[in-house]
Amino acid sequence: MHFWKDDEKKFKQLINILRDEMTWDKKMDVHTHDFIEIEYVLSGSGVQIINGVEYPVRRGDLIYLQKNDYHTYRTDTYMEILNVVFYYTVFDEIRDILKLYTNRNELDFPTIMHVSGTDMLYVEDLLLKAEKEFDEERIGYYHILKSYLTILLIYLQRTRRNGQEHHYKLPAILEYVDRHYAEISLAETAEHFGYSPNYFSKFFKRETGTSFVDYVNKKRINKAVELLVATDETVDAICSEVGFSDKKHFYELFKRHVGTTPGATRQRKN
Repeated sequence: MHFWKDDEKKFKQLINILRDEMTWDKKMDVHTHDFIEIEYVLSGSGVQIINGVEYPVRRGDLIYLQKNDYHTYRTDTYMEILNVVFYYTVFDEIRDILKLYTNRNELDFPTIMHVSGTDMLYVEDLLLKAEKEFDEERIGYYHILKSYLTILLIYLQRTRRNGQEHHYKLPAILEYVDRHYAEISLAETAEHFGYSPNYFSKFFKRETGTSFVDYVNKKRINKAVELLVATDETVDAICSEVGFSDKKHFYELFKRHVGTTPGATRQRKN
């Protein structure tokens, strides 16, 4: 855990959002905590070893670690994990809200939870927003973090009650899209995973709540925003780099998703 001295940053002792990248040659000692930790696998796969028990994990898995659980994890390739760490004092503050959705006074989650489909996209979006708040430390960020944590815990209770099973291939499909969004097409992706384009299109829409084309375009536009802010590349170069061959179409989608033009986005950054 990290500790800060000024009055507002002391809240970071209560809720931390930390990202870990694990490779095959990186070792982590078995350790324990005096706080609650919820880990989410952002990408890759590996093994979580919790209280001596091994659990295979992959993208979409949430690992719930209670106080005094001891654990470590490993991977044969690569695994990226987002950790949500919080003390029981934080849970005490939101207990009354959580009691509306469970009959227990303590958090009631299995050690491993898998979310997929629209649930996975929702949880990932929520956690990435929380990570952004944690990193930027803008005014009021602690209370926004606590609100995100409350939403996450309620959403996990809801997901458990629904007990819905989603298609086991979806995490692999989304990870494939994340890596190849600049050059892929619906037909190519469908063929890669052994589906007909028509079936794959309907399946993707059913499982994620959005069309394949819209999902890919959102990835491309988000990357374009990142490049506009972080680099001095021309708009034309960025348009091509993120996968658009039609500049007019790129501008239309950018304005629709971001609410302004690429040029205005860069000027706002400056």
